[in-house]
Amino acid sequence: MNKKVHVLPDVEVDEAGRTRQTEAVLQALLHTIIFNRSLHLNSLTPRDMDCDIFEISYAQSDKKDVAQKVTEGIRDVLKKMSQKSDQGACVRVCLSFYTPTEKPRLFWTTTEKYHWEKWMIRIRIVRSPDIDSKKIDAKKMHKRRQELLRTSLAKIISVVNDDRDHIPPLKLTEDTKRLGCFPFDISFIGQDNTTWGSLKNAFIKTMENPPKMDGF
Repeated sequence: MNKKVHVLPDVEVDEAGRTRQTEAVLQALLHTIIFNRSLHLNSLTPRDMDCDIFEISYAQSDKKDVAQKVTEGIRDVLKKMSQKSDQGACVRVCLSFYTPTEKPRLFWTTTEKYHWEKWMIRIRIVRSPDIDSKKIDAKKMHKRRQELLRTSLAKIISVVNDDRDHIPPLKLTEDTKRLGCFPFDISFIGQDNTTWGSLKNAFIKTMENPPKMDGF
């Protein structure tokens, strides 16, 4: 089974409102990935949502357990993010889809996660220049950030429609019955100032030559 990694184009949030804006951006991106990646399963009903900070709409699953898991994942990201708030840093968040697999041991069998797809989200924290200086228009900054998010959402739709060969069959487990989609994990990877290109190359290299770890 092939593993895939997708690195989305950077999005931006204002340093002054990074918590609320990061939460809104992650809600839009994560739900768009989860809903559209599982759309072919015919087990999800769309729920139209409006982004809290931008004039952008997106679809998410109507399953309460999906919404709860995404919200909990975002809260964990925001908590860890609050410990580091460097201006210009890029917050890295990973959404991983996995299949539970059983592995026989000497006297028992363990269930482990095989992560078959990862989505890397990078949120750049940027401080807006002094508006009074008139060096930049606040509306233009807002529109720019809105378009960056729109670009990432369009990238998600393009990928899920074109890249499907690696998707495994959905195993019926308690989690998949409850979620109505592939099980997933949301994790805070960290913050850095690397470029999108170098990050993408690093992750592709990692996926091509993954470290030997149980459950991956």
